[in-house]
Parts: sequence; structure tokens; C-alpha cells
Amino acid sequence: MERNILDRCTSSIICLDLQLNINYFNKSTKTFFKDVNLGDNIIKLFEFEFDRLKSYLDIATQNPFTYVFKIKGSYYKTLISILNDQYMLEINDIENEFFFNIINNIESGVVLCDPLNYNLIYGNENFYKVTGYEKEEIIGKNLSLLKVDNTDEIQREKLKEKLESKENFTVVLKNQNKNGSIYYNKVSVSPIKNKYTNRIQFYLGTQNDVTDETIENKYFKAVLNNSKSIMIVNSNGQIKNINKRFFEIFDYIDLKDFTDKHNCICELFVKKDTNYVTADMNGIPWHEYIKENHDDNLRKVCMIDKNGEERIFQIDSSGKLFEYADDELITLSEITALIKSNQMLKDQSKHAMMGEMIAMIAHQWRQPLATLNTILAKINILNDMGMLDDNEFKKAYSKSTEIIQHLSNTIDDFRNFFHKNEKLEEIELNNLIKKSFNLLESNFKIKEISFDVKYINHIENLVIKVNSSKMTQVLINLIKNAYDELIKHDIENKKVTVICDKTKDKVFISVMDNAGGIPEEIKDKIFDPYFSTKSKNGTGLGLYMSKMIVEDQMKGTLTVKNLSKGAMFNIVIPINIDGELENE
Repeated sequence: MERNILDRCTSSIICLDLQLNINYFNKSTKTFFKDVNLGDNIIKLFEFEFDRLKSYLDIATQNPFTYVFKIKGSYYKTLISILNDQYMLEINDIENEFFFNIINNIESGVVLCDPLNYNLIYGNENFYKVTGYEKEEIIGKNLSLLKVDNTDEIQREKLKEKLESKENFTVVLKNQNKNGSIYYNKVSVSPIKNKYTNRIQFYLGTQNDVTDETIENKYFKAVLNNSKSIMIVNSNGQIKNINKRFFEIFDYIDLKDFTDKHNCICELFVKKDTNYVTADMNGIPWHEYIKENHDDNLRKVCMIDKNGEERIFQIDSSGKLFEYADDELITLSEITALIKSNQMLKDQSKHAMMGEMIAMIAHQWRQPLATLNTILAKINILNDMGMLDDNEFKKAYSKSTEIIQHLSNTIDDFRNFFHKNEKLEEIELNNLIKKSFNLLESNFKIKEISFDVKYINHIENLVIKVNSSKMTQVLINLIKNAYDELIKHDIENKKVTVICDKTKDKVFISVMDNAGGIPEEIKDKIFDPYFSTKSKNGTGLGLYMSKMIVEDQMKGTLTVKNLSKGAMFNIVIPINIDGELENE
């Protein structure tokens, strides 16, 4: 009766005596295994799995035990139990199990692997679809046959290490399908254990195609690593990725080495002055500050490289890269050479201007010194002749004192011009113009060049907030250039005019001459460094530095245009410049 029931089972039922010889099998067994015969030892069926089967039979005496065995090249779920002093094996094709029918409908690739050799026991339909292999071609084989090359060897070694330690693990592997097409799989592996023995029955792996995402990340990293700037993927001040340029400049092995030593890249920022970014910008975190501040002069950082040298970078932020994450791209473009070059140009310009100032002082002192010498000679003669009375002496003394005071004022003007004062100060517009013209006045008189200042709407007493020393340098450059052009072209009725006007928040200062204007072919070049119309006598730095001062430091503009009789240089600056100016 029992055997009639067993014959109707769709599972293969095999009974073994205590010597493990087959003493019964049902009809379904022939469907599974055509060469099975009564009296055969089960070793004939289980082959290489025989020793493992024997080790589990003792467990079955206490509780029925289920395991997956490889039988005749295929994998079967086998329930082992004891019935009437004999072993009964109930064998089912694992793919006919309800559980596996569910797995077949999962969009991810799902595999079961043998815990001893990691060979494939089972794969669902999506797995075969992705790999391009038929079931018969890959079942029982190691999944390393999908490996492309050694580029992901570290990942594979980590996976192997986790498998051996029986831990869950997720890794991205580079694979190729049967046709040789490369794809990337995000593989999650978990050991599945028997509840009675706690032994691993098989490894369950889920695989998801992340080819597009991986290629995009690889492309992104390639772009980062080929950049000459430092590129940082940052999230709330914390570095998530950084390109190799950073490690070429600074003494860290890799990102882990850096993050082990620092919480944030801002810890490397060196404070030079108020224009340089530090970790905290008056209560605003540095990464928020650079997004809010669009002035290039206020987005510089200084860091010390692995050789102990200062490196200056312009720092910018892309803002959020993605809607779904706080990641942002921070770019640090090195401007060390540019800063040094600009400083060199400033120094050269100052030296050139100093030479011109000395020449101007010489012009202004020559005549007064000659006059003073004449007065002293006259007093000496009158004294020798006994004709020096009190009235004559007082007249000579008064005139000499006046000349000496003029010479002293000239020295003060010269000293103030080169005094390094970066602070902003309030000054009346007419005083700024007078201060600028004072050192040139004697030259203008000698060459009979008229100088006229016009204040539109009576704004001569307008108080503006600027760095008067630097604005004086600009105005002297422009007035002196007009002077030089008038002398060079020997114009009759030589004239330089300064016109001042204003709007609500800006002041306009125009310097014009009647020297004939600037040739059109060079007009666009006159603000270039080292370009000069004065042949070997010019440095070509005056107008370049004037434009830098007005536009980069005074937050204004300096332009030029030709009028009917000459050139006009136009300065536009805010009436009140906030903050402090860039250090030279």
C-alpha cells in the first residue's frame, strides 16, 4: 500500500539499506535517473557527492535533513529521513520548487553556488538572459568564466575573502557575456545555512546590471583625473572623492590616507589675509561661502605643498550636482604663477613710476634750488659790502622759508605716493585731483601746458571712499601719459582737461588731451603689459597697472576712446568701496 502511494509521487523516492544499497525506488526515479537499478550502491548515483551524503546520514537519524546535491550533472534538493530502519531519499529538481518559480520572475539575476567550489547550482531566467548562456552550458561551472581581465582583481579578492569568512558582501564586478560584450554587475552574496547543522548549504547571489552607472562613474573619474586642477566631490564639507592632481601636489597616498588624518580639506587652508578663504568665514562654512561670493579676489585659498612651498588656488563650487544628493564639485585651479607674475608686474610698475617720480622731483626742485642759491648769494654779497639791512634780510629769509617749505611739500607728496597703505579712506574729490597733479605741476608750467579741472554739478567737495594712494597713482599715470603725448607731438595750445561727474553711487573721472588721439591699430593694445608707445623710454606697465587697480581693486572700469582732438580715458568707480583692498 505504501509503495503504491510512493509510486504516484512526482518526486524521486529512493530507499537504502544500512549498507547504502538501493532496495526500492518509485516510478518517478526512472524519469530522473534512467540507469538506476535495485541493488546498486548509492555511490553509483551520487558519485563525487557520496562522501558528503554519508556525512549527513547521521544527522537524518535525529531530524529529517534537506541538502542540495549534484547528481548526474544536475542539482537536486534531497530530503534525507529514516523510515523502518532504512534511509529514504526524496529527490526533487530544485527548479520545480515553488520558491524557484518565484525567483524566476525576479528582474535581478539570482544564482545559487556550491559552498565548496563556488560552482553554479542554479540560475534564474534573468541571469541566463544577461550572460547569454544556456543552462546546460554554465550549470556546474565556476562563475569566474564571466571574468574579463584583472582590472577588478581587488574586488574579486575581497569577494573571495568574504566567502571564506562566511560573510555577506556586495561588490561590483566587470563581466562579459557569451558574445564577449562587457557589462558591470553589482553582486550581493549571502551564505544560506541549514537550520539544524548551521552548515552552509549554498551561497545565494543577486546580480544587478549597473553598466550605465559604472561607465558614467568611470568617465567622471577619468575627467577628474585628467584635469590639471584639483577636483573634489564634496558633501557638506566632507570629501567623497578627489582626483589624482591633489596627491601629486600634497603628501598623501590616497583618499583614505587623507581622511585618516583630516576631517576636511579646509584644515589645509592657510590664512594670509582677509581675501583668502579659511574654514570659517565669519560664521559661514567655507563651502557655503564660496557659493555665495562671486568675487574672484575673495575666493582664493593658500595651502602648503609636500615640498613646503605655498600654493595659491582659485576655489569654485558647482553647487549641487544632483537633485537627489548633496554632492557638489569643488574646483581648485592653481594661480600661484599668476599671483607671482602680477606681483612682479606691480613691483616693476612701482619701480618705473618711482623713476618718473624722481625725475618729476628733480624738475620741481631745480628751479626753486636755483632761486634759493641766488637769494643766498645776494645776501652774502650785501653782507660783505655792509649793505645787508634788517628789511632786506627779512625779505630774503621769508622767500627762502617759502622755497624750503615747497621743497618739503614735494618730499611729502613723494613719500605719500609710495607709502603702502591698503586701507580705504574718505577724501574730497578736488583734493584727490590736486594731490595727483601736484607732482606734475612744475613740468606743466615749464612746457606751458594748461591743466583744467571741471566739476559737473559742483561736485568738487564730493567725499568718496577709496585708497587715495592707488587712485593717485592711476591719475598721475593718465595725466603724465597725456603730458608725454603733447610733448611728443609738439601740439600748439597744449591742454589737459579733467572732468568729474557722478550718479547716485558712482563717480566718473575723465582725463582728456588734444594730442591727436591714439592710432586705431594700437588702441586695443595699450592696456596690455609691456606694450608701450614711448619706444625704449617706456615700460609698458603704467596703463596695465592702472587698469588692474581700477578694475580689480577699485571694482570699477577704465576705458579709452578717441575724440576729435585727442584721447579721453574714463574712470568709473563706486563712490563708496566696501571692505579693504588686495595686498600688493
